[in-house]
Amino acid sequence: MKKTSIIGATALALTLTLTGCSSSNAGPDYSQPAPTQDYVAPPAPEVTPEESYLIGVRANSNTYIRNASDAQLLEVGRTVCETLDTGVSVEELAIYLVVNSGNEDDAYYEMMGITIGAAVLSLCPEYTYQIP
Repeated sequence: MKKTSIIGATALALTLTLTGCSSSNAGPDYSQPAPTQDYVAPPAPEVTPEESYLIGVRANSNTYIRNASDAQLLEVGRTVCETLDTGVSVEELAIYLVVNSGNEDDAYYEMMGITIGAAVLSLCPEYTYQIP
């Protein structure tokens, strides 16, 4: 037998195996709706406010944040909330940090905005109304 005949016979055998050997063209019965199952998503894992804060900060990280440890970031977040608890507004805190930072690096200002926003949203949500 020639090589092309063997390949042809193999292709025919595979085709018949994959599509069925029946001469009937009867396909699936679409006259009835297919059975369905209700999809129920698994419960989301519980995330603590601290984990939520770290996820938010790390997701928007810049050079300053990438180089900080989780403990350092949590300290910053808690300090933000403690400062807001004294009656200082989010805006006043941000202005104070910009004016008194002595830093003219845009990444530093971005880091402050990220950490303040994430702290308010996750660690002290009672101040969320102050975020513009």
